[in-house]
Amino acid sequence: MRKLSLAILERFGGYETLSLAILERSGGYETLSLAILVRSGSYETLSLAILVRSGGYETLSLAILEGSDGYETLSLAILEGSGAILERSGGYETLSLAILERSGGYETLSLAILERSGGYETLSLAILEGSDGYETLSLAILEGSGGYETLSLAILVRSGGYETLSLAILVRSGGYETLSLAILEGSGGYETLSLAILEGSGGYETLSLAILVRSGGYETLSSAILERFGGYETLSLAILEGSSGYETLSLAILVRSGGYETLSLAILVRSGGYETLSLAILVEVWRL
Repeated sequence: MRKLSLAILERFGGYETLSLAILERSGGYETLSLAILVRSGSYETLSLAILVRSGGYETLSLAILEGSDGYETLSLAILEGSGAILERSGGYETLSLAILERSGGYETLSLAILERSGGYETLSLAILEGSDGYETLSLAILEGSGGYETLSLAILVRSGGYETLSLAILVRSGGYETLSLAILEGSGGYETLSLAILEGSGGYETLSLAILVRSGGYETLSSAILERFGGYETLSLAILEGSSGYETLSLAILVRSGGYETLSLAILVRSGGYETLSLAILVEVWRL
């Protein structure tokens, strides 16, 4: 067991620097700890690095803290690798990065995590911003394994009584692709939900879209589904509106196959004990 400690302190006027290095060796194991502290007036910077080597394994931890009046920044990076780090192929690699900034009532947190193992890769990213009553959260997750890829993205914004949530999920596997998108907005008694789902596999494609709006006792739901398969196309559209005792349902279905087209339309109106149903079917056939 062998240990080496080194400390250096420098002062000049209101400026102070402290450097500390500790090196430990035991067998094939080696640890290097390095800390640097700088103070100048109300400004302070702390840099900390820890490097651990054991055989072919290496870990590096780095933390940087800066403070000036109401402003504070914390950066943290951790790198772990087994095998050869410089190659970054095969083996397992993890990179974690966190950045926190504070200035007055404003706070920002950025977090990124990258993992690689063989052909598999995961990236997680979170960003949080807060200023007074305003808050934003962004989250992105990317996973890839072979021909398979998943991207998840969520964004949340809060400001006063207003809230917006956006969510997108994209999955790719070979020729297959799925996209899901949801947006939720709320302000007072008003709320909007938008949902879109797109699926594609070969020549087959499906698009589903739903929009829900609520305001007081009033509610509106719009739904659209589009399917394509070769020369075949189907469109389904439903709109539901409700206000107190009043309700309206509109439904339209359009089917196309080659030169053949069918349109079905239904409208249902309910108000109190009164009900009206309107139905229209249109069929057109083109022949050469």
